[in-house]
Amino acid sequence: TLTRMTAWAHRIGMSVQANVIQPLVTDRFWVKVIGDGYTPPNRLARWCTRSLKIEPNTRYVETLRHQYRQHERRGVLFLGVRDDESPARAAANARRAQGTDQFWADSTTTDWDVATPIRTWTTEAVFEALAGWTAPWGGDYQDVLRLYRHATGECPIALASPTPVDRQQMELTLVQQCGTQPGRTGCYTCTVVARDTSLERISAERDHQYAGHLRVQAILRAVGQPQWGLRM
Repeated sequence: TLTRMTAWAHRIGMSVQANVIQPLVTDRFWVKVIGDGYTPPNRLARWCTRSLKIEPNTRYVETLRHQYRQHERRGVLFLGVRDDESPARAAANARRAQGTDQFWADSTTTDWDVATPIRTWTTEAVFEALAGWTAPWGGDYQDVLRLYRHATGECPIALASPTPVDRQQMELTLVQQCGTQPGRTGCYTCTVVARDTSLERISAERDHQYAGHLRVQAILRAVGQPQWGLRM
């Protein structure tokens, strides 16, 4: 997808480079757990979020900011946060908003703007867009819909056959709204949740393809129990 996105951008004259951000080797999950003896993450010690997500992104953004300063340019950071995610997220978004503006958020630096283009979108609106839109770089978002269908145990959104109103226009009718069951996807090693029901459903739907991942989760949860900790 990143390759197609980059190729499409170049065809229309945009200078785009897609990069996958990774943590430092010393900050990676298995290095921390096996090499450094870290307890697998839990609700009280969620070190994985900072090591695997926040710090790698912060380093990359700082690198871009340095490049922009040299060329006297400003950058824009687009965030996919939404108020509908949770009351805590909505409150955090409101604190960072620029007054009543729901698109732009306050930035911590003077040379970097922050935009939250889908802040007001509901979960249903996100799935409706994914089901009805075609990616400009080619293809669609059906893989994402299938992923969440497996994760929630049922299809989050269903589309009736397009009704031809006009030869140039096709009206897509939503038959079932999404979000009828909670679904989450993330790291297969996640031990913050007591039980990864989404991965269990995905594995069951795919002939137990991820049974090994579930066993790894169970081992990590057991290792994280207090009786296995070392106290000096």
